[in-house]
Amino acid sequence: MSDTPFRRFKERPTLIFINETRDLILQTGLPELIPELYHAPISKTEPYQKLCSFRIKDGKRPEGDYAPCPMCTPNRYLDGILAYFPRLQAVAAIGHCCADAQTRATADLESDRREAKDYQETLLLNELPIVHAKIAVARAAKPIAQEARRIYRQFRSRGSAMHHVLKKTLRGRDGLLTIAESVASEAVGGCPEGC
Repeated sequence: MSDTPFRRFKERPTLIFINETRDLILQTGLPELIPELYHAPISKTEPYQKLCSFRIKDGKRPEGDYAPCPMCTPNRYLDGILAYFPRLQAVAAIGHCCADAQTRATADLESDRREAKDYQETLLLNELPIVHAKIAVARAAKPIAQEARRIYRQFRSRGSAMHHVLKKTLRGRDGLLTIAESVASEAVGGCPEGC
């Protein structure tokens, strides 16, 4: 554990803390000066949860150097990760490729699962208030859909030859049907002058 003070988190930090810390890193380019973060050395195999990625813009750091990483040598990165280390109960800014390959792969997999779950929960919460309206629209459209199905079945059974030709013609054309018309010259009364 670190002798320097840092903010302890018994659980994964909130989105508010994550966003504020990421924004502060992007504004200053100096993650090593944020007192809430853990700055002591961390083993490359220390398990972590990926909170967010960030990129410090070139020229943002006063000395034009790279940000120090607690997982490796100082002055190491501009592309970084804000990471939560459950065993240390700490959040640190590390280089995006400073952890060993297995630890990084585990963190990436957990991050992908969390993002998918967050996406599904957000979608559910956004759609929940309009479920009743969608059900009403579906109920109103049900008789129309039933009639369309009835007509389709009749067309398929009574007009099977035509159905087969249309199906073959439309395949590979995105449902686009073209009509070509040819006109015989006798039907038009001959060719106008100059043809």
